[in-house]
Amino acid sequence: MLDAQARLGNFNQRGVATQELNQKGFCAAHPSIPINSRVNVLNPSNGREIIVSITGRIPASTDRIIDLSPEAADVLKISKGDIVALTILAYPDDADFPVAAEPEAETAAVNPNPQTDNMALFMMMMMEAREAREAREAREDRAIREAREAREAREAREAREARIAKEEREEREQKAAKEARDLSEALIDALREEREAREALEARLAKDESEREEREQRIARETREALMEELDAREAAVREELASRDAAAREEQAARDAQAAKDAQAARDLQAAIDAQAARDAQAARDAQAAKDAAAMLSEAEPPEEDPCLPPPDPLAVAPPPLPPAASAPPVPSFPPPIPALEMEIIPGLPNPNNGKRYHLQLGAFSSRDTAVNTALKANTLGFDTLLEYGGSLYRVLTTAIPSAMVYSAVQRLGSMGFWQIIVREAIQ
Repeated sequence: MLDAQARLGNFNQRGVATQELNQKGFCAAHPSIPINSRVNVLNPSNGREIIVSITGRIPASTDRIIDLSPEAADVLKISKGDIVALTILAYPDDADFPVAAEPEAETAAVNPNPQTDNMALFMMMMMEAREAREAREAREDRAIREAREAREAREAREAREARIAKEEREEREQKAAKEARDLSEALIDALREEREAREALEARLAKDESEREEREQRIARETREALMEELDAREAAVREELASRDAAAREEQAARDAQAAKDAQAARDLQAAIDAQAARDAQAARDAQAAKDAAAMLSEAEPPEEDPCLPPPDPLAVAPPPLPPAASAPPVPSFPPPIPALEMEIIPGLPNPNNGKRYHLQLGAFSSRDTAVNTALKANTLGFDTLLEYGGSLYRVLTTAIPSAMVYSAVQRLGSMGFWQIIVREAIQ
C-alpha cells in the first residue's frame, strides 16, 4: 500500500511540522517520501515556502508529517505546532520506495486465496487512499487558497497602505514644496525690500555726506579766511607792539646805560674819595708816628743848656693836646665784574610786563648777617629799596616793590653790579 501511495503523482500532505533534525542546509526527514526527493514546504500562516531535500526518516505518526532542519525552519518562520503543506516536486532516479511488509504465515493459512484477498485489500486501500488524498487535497487547496487569499489581502492591504502613504507623502511634499515656495517668495520679497531700503538709505547718506562735506569745506574756507584776517591783524598789532617795545626797550636801555654810567662814575668817584681819605689817614698816621718817635728820642737825649736870654719855663703851662686820630670812613662795598643779562640765572623767569603786579627780587641767601648787610648796601647804591628777611638760619636780601614793567631793567642793573642769580617773587598786596 505504501509503495502504491508513494508512486501516486502530485503527492500532497498537510499536517504538523517539527524542528528536531540536526543537519545543516535546507533538508528534512519524512516517514515515506524517498530519500533525496525535492519537496516544496509551504507555511500557510505567513505564505512563506521553501524547497527542501529529504535526507532522513522519522517514525510514522499522527502528530507530525515532517521534521525540518534549523535553516529551513528559520526561513519558514514556523513555531511549535504550526501547520505546513508538502508538495513533491521530483523523485530521484534511484528512488527507493518503501515496501509493505509481507503478511505472516498464519494469515496465509487462514486465507486459502491470498492473491484475491491482497487484490481486494489493495483496491480498498487505493480507494481509501484516493478518498483521503482527495480530502487532503481539498483541505490543502482550501488552505492554499486561504493562504493565497490572505496573502493577496495582505498584499492588497499593503499596496493600499503604500498607496495611501505615498499619497500622504506626496501631499506632504507638495505642501512642504508650496510652503517652501511661499517662504522663498516671501524671503525674496523681504530681501528685495531690504535691498531697496538699504539703497535708499545709502543714497540718502551719500547725499548727506556730500552736503556735509560741502558745508565743512565752506566753513573751513570761511574759518581759514577769518583766521587769515585775524592773523594779519594780529601780525600787524604784534609788529606795532614789537616796534613800540623796541623803541621803549631802546629808550629804557639808553636810560639804563646812562644810569649805569652814572652809577659807575659815582662808584669811581666814591672809590677815589675813599682812596684819598685812606691816603690822608695813612699820611697822618705816619706823621703822628714820626712825631711820637721824635718826642721819644728827645726825651732820651740830655736836656739842653739853658739859654740865659730865654725866660724860664712856666710850670703852669699845659702841653698841647695830641692830635685826634683820623676818623675811619664807613666800609664801601666792592663790586664784582658786570654780568650780561643773557648769562644771568633768573628763577623761575621774567614775569609778564603787562600784568600790573609788583615783585621782590631776591639777591641771595647768606648765613652771615654782615655779608647780607654788605649785599643790601650794594643794592642801595643802585637806588633800590632793600629788605632783610631772616628764616631757616639764613638772611635773604630782597629789592622790594618793583613793578612788572621794570623787572627786566632792574635785573639788568643788578647784573651790571655782578649779581648773577635773581629769584623773582610776587609781592603780596
